[in-house]
Amino acid sequence: MPTAGALGAGLVAGGMLLAAYSRWYAESRPLDGASMRTKGWLTDRPSVDLSALPETLATAALVAGALLLIVCAAVLLAAPHGSYRDWGPIVGLVGAGGLLTFPYLAVKYRLPWAWDELRTDHPWFAALPAAIAAGVLVTLGGVLVLRLAGEPSAFARIPRRTATVAVVAGLVVSGAVAVGTEYLGDDRRNLDHVTAARVAVPAVPDRLGVEQYRLSVPATGRAGGQTFFGDFTTAGTGFVVSSVAGITAYDGATGAPTWHYLRRTGDDGRPIGGGYIERSLTSIDGGSVILAQWRRAGWIAFDAVTGEILWRNSDFGIDAGAYEQLGTQSLDGAALVLDWRDQLRGYDPRTGALAWTAEPAVECAAHQPHRVRPVVTATTVYTFDWCGYSAEPSAAITALDARTGAVVARREIPRAAETSTARFSADLKPLRTGVAIEWNLPTPTMLVIGAPGELATAPPIEWVDSYGAVDPQTTDAVAREWVRGAGARDVVVNRTTGVAKYELPDLPSTLAYTDIALLGTQIVQVASNDTVASGDGRDEIRAWSRTDGAPSQPQPLLETAGYCRTSGLVPAPGVILGYCDDGQELELIGFRPAG
Repeated sequence: MPTAGALGAGLVAGGMLLAAYSRWYAESRPLDGASMRTKGWLTDRPSVDLSALPETLATAALVAGALLLIVCAAVLLAAPHGSYRDWGPIVGLVGAGGLLTFPYLAVKYRLPWAWDELRTDHPWFAALPAAIAAGVLVTLGGVLVLRLAGEPSAFARIPRRTATVAVVAGLVVSGAVAVGTEYLGDDRRNLDHVTAARVAVPAVPDRLGVEQYRLSVPATGRAGGQTFFGDFTTAGTGFVVSSVAGITAYDGATGAPTWHYLRRTGDDGRPIGGGYIERSLTSIDGGSVILAQWRRAGWIAFDAVTGEILWRNSDFGIDAGAYEQLGTQSLDGAALVLDWRDQLRGYDPRTGALAWTAEPAVECAAHQPHRVRPVVTATTVYTFDWCGYSAEPSAAITALDARTGAVVARREIPRAAETSTARFSADLKPLRTGVAIEWNLPTPTMLVIGAPGELATAPPIEWVDSYGAVDPQTTDAVAREWVRGAGARDVVVNRTTGVAKYELPDLPSTLAYTDIALLGTQIVQVASNDTVASGDGRDEIRAWSRTDGAPSQPQPLLETAGYCRTSGLVPAPGVILGYCDDGQELELIGFRPAG
């Protein structure tokens, strides 16, 4: 029994060291809002707050261990004469406090169920198992110490060397337990993260070509009788697709997977530790970085070519976490920018660190300026700010360098004073590689910008229903007009003059406009066509020569006749990616020239 008491002292000391490690040094995760509802005999009990559980358990183990070490000191003092004299009851109370502290908290927090809750819904981390193990070591050691405390004279009968060896053995056992807690807290066991070698990024094809492959996007759930699917975006050497468990990158030219980051799923199909958050998949920095948000883990940025992790959360994660919506209209491959309480904030895409801030482009005496949602491209942030009162008829369009926030172009808008019947309004519309800018006073005006250098000098052009695409390398743009009784009319125009170059032929009158792109030698568009030869409608992808508008043979998005619930196209490295969601399946169809 005396030797067991010395072993217990070693376990208590080791448990305290492990508790200190858990409290201040071990890997931890924010548990804000974590709670667990428990069942009573008849009704639900109030939720148990788990947000500070690791810290609470580690602190309790330190306090309990300190009390039990006081008992150990009392045993050493009492051993020579075998009596505590008048302070024996105090030793008993101190020992009972140290022994019962952790068991009390284990019951209070329903520790087995709390462990299961946090291990299922949160990424694993070492601080939690270390705190629990520390409490167990201290409690077990306390049992052995209190047995010895009942007969302090027995300690004087064992050799000092034997007592020392027993204490060291307790510390060794504690060290082995500590190693086990690191294993239990290693979240990498829940990850399937495969990276790829760095390769050159292929160019976007200059023409549509023919269908090369089809991929099905994983379903993420059902609601209201509808099936919902993962997200996808262009990046790296092709594109990236999400699922409930994570993200997978594909080579655009072949459709083969290149890298992935997936969380292990439990028996219920849910990712262990929190999965991917829908609609958070974002391609930034010209497609070189992939950014996605994860439940309980926040934002993670990946190198889009290799899949290596670049950063987690950082400054961007703090700001975006507080204001869930980015507040900007960001195109695929855009810069990383937040519209943060009327202040633009730009972040380094490779580190997530705050790089710059920018205030509204105009100053208003009586109130904050009005601002249209900014449009963000890979290199530029476009803003439109104005003062709303008639006494302050100022307005300005600015183009900011997305890397530095510096103003690279600015255009003052001449305005007439507003009246009760004529209020100023404006809009910025992203055009994949540019922006359409509209305002209504003193006369309806439109600009179509392919690059920031065009902003200050671009001439206003005739207002049309919409612009579908712009080529920043030339003056070409595709304009859409609706002609009463005749349906849609798509025209390739010179965007600096608004003058039509040619009209795209063979457009069915029932065309439902969805998506269009200007490639190197062709214009490609996805459309719903009710006039195919078989009499059955279908969604198809069409192409025209950019030289003279001569059409190519349309190609179906669905392998059988029918319509897509949503459809469109996305130019990507190595491929023109068509997509079709028919309500049962979301397919990605890769088109590229043969050979």
